[in-house]
Amino acid sequence: VKARCEIKAAAQKIDETVEEFGKRLLKLGKTAYRPNENEARNSALKDALAGGVRRDVVAVHLINEQDKDFSELLAEAVKLDASYTAREAMKSEDTYTVSVMQT
Repeated sequence: VKARCEIKAAAQKIDETVEEFGKRLLKLGKTAYRPNENEARNSALKDALAGGVRRDVVAVHLINEQDKDFSELLAEAVKLDASYTAREAMKSEDTYTVSVMQT
């Protein structure tokens, strides 16, 4: 019961990647649900993943793709988050130097 509550309250930590968050959820899911409760576990993990990721665009994508199973959603979330992280890194490295010449 405690592990099921932890799944519902789970959120991605600041220093945690989406992949690490997904693995943590999966570990909790294996503790919280019996092997014959795969459908319930899959549903709870998908909801927790969509509700717990830090990046809103990833969460919206996961909500729109709820017909897929948890492992597929996790793989998509990892790719999407990595692309946004790379884009942000590129933006932060773009610096424009403006020089003013005096005549």
